[in-house]
Amino acid sequence: MTYVLAFCCAFPLALSHDLGGPLALVALAPLMALSLRVERAFSHGFICGFAEVFLTMWGASNYTFLIPVTLALQAGLVRGFLAWAVAWRRGPILPVSVLVIGQGLRTTSVLTLPLSCGHDLAAVWWLSWPAAWGGGALLTALCGLVAYALVQPSWRRAVGRGIGVVIVATMLHEAVRPSQGKEIPINASVIQGGVPNWVYRQAAVDPPAEALIRDRYLTVAQNQSPERLLIFPETAVRETWGEGAMTDAYRALHARGHGLVAGVNHHIDGALRNTAMVWIREASEPVFQTKQTVVPVVEREFEAMSADLAQLPFGGRVQLCIESVYPRYSKPQATWLLVLTNDAGVGRSTPRRAFERESRLRALETGRSLIRAGQDGLSYLVSPHGRLLKSLPPYRAGVLQIDRMPGPLWSLRGALGDWFFWVCFFGVIYAWFTRPRSHERDASAP
Repeated sequence: MTYVLAFCCAFPLALSHDLGGPLALVALAPLMALSLRVERAFSHGFICGFAEVFLTMWGASNYTFLIPVTLALQAGLVRGFLAWAVAWRRGPILPVSVLVIGQGLRTTSVLTLPLSCGHDLAAVWWLSWPAAWGGGALLTALCGLVAYALVQPSWRRAVGRGIGVVIVATMLHEAVRPSQGKEIPINASVIQGGVPNWVYRQAAVDPPAEALIRDRYLTVAQNQSPERLLIFPETAVRETWGEGAMTDAYRALHARGHGLVAGVNHHIDGALRNTAMVWIREASEPVFQTKQTVVPVVEREFEAMSADLAQLPFGGRVQLCIESVYPRYSKPQATWLLVLTNDAGVGRSTPRRAFERESRLRALETGRSLIRAGQDGLSYLVSPHGRLLKSLPPYRAGVLQIDRMPGPLWSLRGALGDWFFWVCFFGVIYAWFTRPRSHERDASAP
């Protein structure tokens, strides 16, 4: 029966990844409460974590079930260690530190997945402000602290003081951090086709489907005012560069005076690469930034390639799809960030909503404005404070006109990197050698 309860504890976590917002602050509480009442806390945590990610990733299972199962196994280990740490009754420092470390390890490669209730706070921009100085790790810690206080009344006052310190530090950080540049006159048109993924699969054998894709992107682009920067999502028109009408259309647009940024497939050194094509107005030929890491199984036809990063106008940097989910690909040296993504590939599932919140978090952590260009949304402009300034509704065609965007702001997280994540290792050591409070020992006695 308790294992059934462990499975049920996964539902608020999976729902948090879908909806985001304040639910993330309490989503871990059922698992923590169960961990205090069972003998095999690790096993129960493992079941909860496995179910949490498997339920979340179900909508992306059209690629293969191998990916949801692999990621669910990793989540089970992370939640299992969290449940074990809670069951030790040594106070909140050990479980919260274990929670943050486990989450940090899930941001290391595409073989893992950084789904986190902490990152879900980015759905409400002011809830995620602490990320500007402590990163996503601090948001994860806040969710762990709130959940722990709900299940351990004796620690509510101490946790409340800790949260108060975070709030004060956040307000001070927002008040004193300086500007690092002026407002950016980007003059860009972000084209969202609103074409579902099944249309792309149909296009190979159905001329009207192929024509629809071209109309939603190439025809719309031709109607934009000259000299605007045209931004297309990842593989919006799925032709290999240099081998079809797409290439001719992009060259014609550039000849009209447009700058272009588009996700395209391109053969480089005899291998097919997933790339970002960057063609500034003054250049005679485009440059290509390759995707630095590819997702196993899903992108098996592509090869990764570490190459120089392409320079966008006004000092921006581009990220290709999954790269925006992992903090190491967001360069604080850039003045603004651009994400090109094939969000239509996961349909209307939870991962698309979780992943776009990761992009908002990158803006907060680096203190940079960020443009996200999706095939069927959300496409948006987010400020360095994490607030959506302009957006297109999902699943529809549209053009996001962005004439100006806020300049870069200094952030402690951008300057120091994932410092809070590393501090949590010392938190584990401290908590391990610290005796639990006497009233906690009494409470755990039979």
